[in-house]
Amino acid sequence: MQELPKRFYSLDVLRGLAALTIVLTHWSGFFFYHGELFETNLAPLHSFLGPVYENGWRAVDLFFCLSGFIFFWLYAAKIKASAVSAKEFFVLRFSRLYPLHLVTLLLVAGGQLVMARIYGSWFIIGNNDLKHFLLQMFFISKAGADSSFNGPSWSVTIEIFLYAVFFIACKCRCIRWWHLLIYAGLGEFWFIHHGPYLALSRGVLCFFIGGLSFQAFQFLLGLRLSAFTLRTLAAATLILWVLIPLEVKNNYLYSAYETIFSHGHSGALDYFGRGLLRFSIGAYELVLFPLTIITLALWETRRGTLGRRLAILGDISYSTYLLHFPLQILFMIAAFALGISTAFFSTLPALLLFFSVLIVLSLASHHFLERPAQSFLRSRLLPAKKRQIK
Repeated sequence: MQELPKRFYSLDVLRGLAALTIVLTHWSGFFFYHGELFETNLAPLHSFLGPVYENGWRAVDLFFCLSGFIFFWLYAAKIKASAVSAKEFFVLRFSRLYPLHLVTLLLVAGGQLVMARIYGSWFIIGNNDLKHFLLQMFFISKAGADSSFNGPSWSVTIEIFLYAVFFIACKCRCIRWWHLLIYAGLGEFWFIHHGPYLALSRGVLCFFIGGLSFQAFQFLLGLRLSAFTLRTLAAATLILWVLIPLEVKNNYLYSAYETIFSHGHSGALDYFGRGLLRFSIGAYELVLFPLTIITLALWETRRGTLGRRLAILGDISYSTYLLHFPLQILFMIAAFALGISTAFFSTLPALLLFFSVLIVLSLASHHFLERPAQSFLRSRLLPAKKRQIK
């Protein structure tokens, strides 16, 4: 089998773009910081970026898919062979995630205190009390009505749960393709039957779809696909980036099914119709995201590198994701203090200013906080030969 790259730069770029997409999705906070519904036409470049403002939340599912692919690539075989212990795995993930999480939690706590005392209202997210602060400190947070402090960190909480499930599955050697299909199926069953903690069910579904994507990538790599086949796969993926958003928005397949069987249907046909509707709703995570990841990984393995110059977007994706909410609070406080109307946040200069500041802060966080803190923790808690594992 062809040797894998030491780093998938293209997937790093994809992760960085996903983080920026989520930031755009949360732009609504500048207009409705009390939590009301958001109208897309108030956002900058709404005629062009409207689909991103409305559907950018799906980038969280892409995060989970990417995590599944990367973790099965980096860790699965090592954990299965006992080359990485539970302590080592915990320290590697803790040193990567916790320092910035703690810093942004403190920043949001300070910002929300200013908002509440001076302007009489929390910024978007409530429940900013001592109980929820302590829960957040230990990565216990919840999406939805019970969100608190740095709201976007809910997905990090789910990631940590997924890491634990992943480690146990690898340790028990239950990571064959059909095992992963079962895990993803459980997440799907949980989701479509509206069980509790739906965000967690989406995480389970997408993470193990990511794991399946890695195994599919390995299988296709073993086939030594021709350049023509890879170009065809890339073209098909690009076409689906046009077709699937249209399908998800309009449900063409299910509408056709309803038209054809308009005189009634039951039994197997009814299940087929439900399957079509679920596909229409979930085509991003079921098809588009895994196919995109597989295609990029195959191309990069063949070329050697792909997207290396933009890989910094992946390096700062975690800081971009966690820093954007406290930065929103700071911008809102500054706007109120300077007497600037929220209409300013409908303009392109506001968008450019915010993203410029965010990227600079994210770069500073990556170089001067995350990497040093990660190195410090690993140097204290891990033997030297284990510190360089991602």
